[in-house]
Amino acid sequence: MRRDDGYDILNNNKLVANDIMPVVTLEVRMIFFKVILIAIWALGVPYLMGLLFREKCLKKDNLNAGHAIVTGYFLMFAVFYLLTMPLLLASASLSLLVILFASVCGLTSIISVILCRRRIKNHMRSGFTFFKNSSVIFWIAILIIILQTGVLTVYQHIDDDDAFFVATSTTAVETNTIVEIDPYTGEVLTAHRMRYVMSPFPVYTAVFSRLVMMHPTIVAHTVFPAVFIPLAFLVAYLLISNFFEYKRQPTEYALLFLALLTIFGNTSVYTSSTFLLFRIWQGKAMLANVFLPGILLYGTKAMARTRVRKDWIIIAAAVLGACLSSSMAVALVPILLGLLSVIYAIKKRQFSPIFMSLLCLVPCIICGLLYINP
Repeated sequence: MRRDDGYDILNNNKLVANDIMPVVTLEVRMIFFKVILIAIWALGVPYLMGLLFREKCLKKDNLNAGHAIVTGYFLMFAVFYLLTMPLLLASASLSLLVILFASVCGLTSIISVILCRRRIKNHMRSGFTFFKNSSVIFWIAILIIILQTGVLTVYQHIDDDDAFFVATSTTAVETNTIVEIDPYTGEVLTAHRMRYVMSPFPVYTAVFSRLVMMHPTIVAHTVFPAVFIPLAFLVAYLLISNFFEYKRQPTEYALLFLALLTIFGNTSVYTSSTFLLFRIWQGKAMLANVFLPGILLYGTKAMARTRVRKDWIIIAAAVLGACLSSSMAVALVPILLGLLSVIYAIKKRQFSPIFMSLLCLVPCIICGLLYINP
């Protein structure tokens, strides 16, 4: 079929179609590749880091893969915080931070695969058995959690605080700097606000976006909800399970009740449910829904033991992660850990819970002093 000027319309359409197909195939491959990267950095690396610690440092550790994931996240955030602060003060580039963080986590994960092969297989078998023997109540709770995660992942919530937090991440990626450019104006910062310098969670968003080759805004609004909402419920499940002494039935009912309660928790913009379902990509939401419950979980485990063990390392890592997430950790973490240590010190008639808690709270004390005297 030809036009008056002799132009072959059919051949041109065929040519255009042939040109489009490779582009579509390439885009599908890139999406698949990025999904793999997200799975590696959001699930694989935390699990392997936590597994290595629990297997080699906590001898005879018989806890499940869920504890390995949560422990790994606390260790990973602690490593990130310890790497970020010196580089931030030295005005180093974001690329250097990405390289160092990826090297430490990657090397640790490889060592974990080599040394913990048998435990990985055991976790796979026990995980299959766990889900196979789960009740209908548990699967209803999982379905509700998936729906909550899907709503925030697929749809869009615009939060005013993103004008700073997400903009800080985007600015860091675009300028290859670590908290040196004002996200509001684009000018070089002449005076740093210590609450944001000492809690650089947006920098983690920037580094994660580099690792998975995605824009920081997409990572914050799409990837992090799909990762951190299930993580928050995992921490809650482990905490509930510990409270009910690992009894499956009451734990599953409590998880279902928590999932339902979270849906109707938007009674204020300041509730943990609101932070969880509306803006989990912000550090203060991670503090309320992941770090504080995690500190309560492993704090009760460590303080309940008659002897001081390496469980306190997990608490110290969680405290560092909390300081990374929000400046509010300076007040909330000492209150939580302090009350918990006093209760167990009176119960056990020992001073060790208070002493170990003070050691773990050193990062909060340092951050608090810097806030008062910047």
